[in-house]
Amino acid sequence: NLCFHRKTAPRHDMSRMEKALANLEADFDSARRRLSQQELALSRRVGETEEQLASLSAALATKREASRAAADAAIDAGMLLAEAMVPLPGAAAFGGAAALGSLDALEQKLASECKVLGQRVEDLQKRYAKAKAAAKKR
Repeated sequence: NLCFHRKTAPRHDMSRMEKALANLEADFDSARRRLSQQELALSRRVGETEEQLASLSAALATKREASRAAADAAIDAGMLLAEAMVPLPGAAAFGGAAALGSLDALEQKLASECKVLGQRVEDLQKRYAKAKAAAKKR
């Protein structure tokens, strides 16, 4: 009986170790498959996110360029109006002009300035005619 026990005990231990090793291999294989699937899913998500980031980056660049173009156009329009000496209501960025309150008030102010300028033109034309006549007499 002792001889039999000496023969079977190592076999029993080896069998137990083989089962434990087989279980470890199975656990390792399932964990490796699961991690491989997770890696593929993450790779897909990273790729999709990178594509989305690239498209958003391109859209941002386009929006920035459009914003710059609009700002440049506004500055150019302000400069044209400044060259034409047209007051801008509430346009502190273009020379600090105070707000007039409404377009009607602006129109009335411009109309009165036009009348004053018209009278000045008539006065200057009369003075010119007088100076011309005086020059002919000499």
